[in-house]
Amino acid sequence: NPLKSSYYNLKNQITKNEKKINKFNESLFEMSKKYKNLNILDINKISNFIGLKNLYDDKNYFNSKIPFSEQASDEISYELSHLINTIYQTRKKCLVLDLDNTLWGGVIGEDGIKGIHLGNSYAGEKFKDFQKYVSLLKTRGIILAICSKNNFKDVKECFNNHPEMFLKLNDFSSIKVNWKPKYENLNEIASELNIGKDSIVFFDDSHFEREQMKKFNSEVNVIETPKDVDSYILSIEDTGYFNQRFQTKEDNKKLYQYKIIEKANNFKRQQKDLNTFFTKLSMKMKISKINEINFERSVQMINKTNQFNLTTKRYNPIELKKFLSKKNQISLIAKLKDKFGDHGLTALVMAKQKEGSKNTFVLDNFLLSCRILGRNAENVLLNELLMKLKKKKVVSLEAYYNKTNKNEICKNFLSENKFLKIKNKYIFNLNEYNHKPDKYIKVI
Repeated sequence: NPLKSSYYNLKNQITKNEKKINKFNESLFEMSKKYKNLNILDINKISNFIGLKNLYDDKNYFNSKIPFSEQASDEISYELSHLINTIYQTRKKCLVLDLDNTLWGGVIGEDGIKGIHLGNSYAGEKFKDFQKYVSLLKTRGIILAICSKNNFKDVKECFNNHPEMFLKLNDFSSIKVNWKPKYENLNEIASELNIGKDSIVFFDDSHFEREQMKKFNSEVNVIETPKDVDSYILSIEDTGYFNQRFQTKEDNKKLYQYKIIEKANNFKRQQKDLNTFFTKLSMKMKISKINEINFERSVQMINKTNQFNLTTKRYNPIELKKFLSKKNQISLIAKLKDKFGDHGLTALVMAKQKEGSKNTFVLDNFLLSCRILGRNAENVLLNELLMKLKKKKVVSLEAYYNKTNKNEICKNFLSENKFLKIKNKYIFNLNEYNHKPDKYIKVI
């Protein structure tokens, strides 16, 4: 315990030990960047939070050889639970926010821009700090949306003209400002963003709105918003909904990608039919092997995709590397582009040789991001796999559909692609396969 050391010892011995410890800790952090299965619990972070005096307890050490105080043990348990949740809990995708008494204090329609609390006061600074936190979530790849009962004119004026406004309207991928019930607006937000309602987190200061959301949209994750804005950030962090172990390049592009989805949806409404829309969309798909460059994104997709996920098999980084190291396997990941931009890496397939059979492969994983559903991308990727298997002189491909309460959308995918169902499995005869290029998506 350095608190009982003399100034001489602190200066000459503890300092040397601290340098060694710091050097060791730095090497650990560098290793954690390289090896994604290495997770670190930072005791220094806890020490800085509660103070060094409150970290250690001699009585605990002498009684049970536990150096930490009860307070420190509580904080360590809290941080450890967050770390475990980060590893095993699927991160939510979207935060839907109210405005009045949520992003600012007061009611914009009644108080006006000058009357609301935002910056330049004790109450105002707390709301501005919350906005900064929300902005930080956006940089982590969380989609932001607004759901507010207000006049859009007032809201727009506030965002554009209030000098202390930290967030901007273009930070939000979906904006619903009207007088409709919020649970109805949330249905539209989920539809526009093409995500499941179980991926959405609803944050609203109104108890009435929260209860209505729970009643009419039970899949939505509703946070019990505290009365004091001081606790807003902690109330979100405590849920662990937005925890993440690592951030991929795809996460950094989320806002951009949902903006191009919005452009495509607007363009779709202007076309006379779906065929015209697909033709004018000029879609291109680039298909690559899973490799070091796209490995992190592959792990992320395998563990977080729920809706269009045929087998729902999950792999941690070590397990995926082991799968990829096998000789008789094919693992592909696809990127889709259209006239509005790049949707990023959004489709993945994995297949391996069946044990005891040279001529049969098994479809191990097949999934598609919700961002590109409804564009026939899944069929293009499947055809690419079938072509590669046929070149390997594989005779048949076995597949399974593992039904969950979230993947109903891919229920008929195999039968629609001429897989023959035999008991609980599906078989595709590659001797009968003749590739036909998709007329809407060009593979590059």
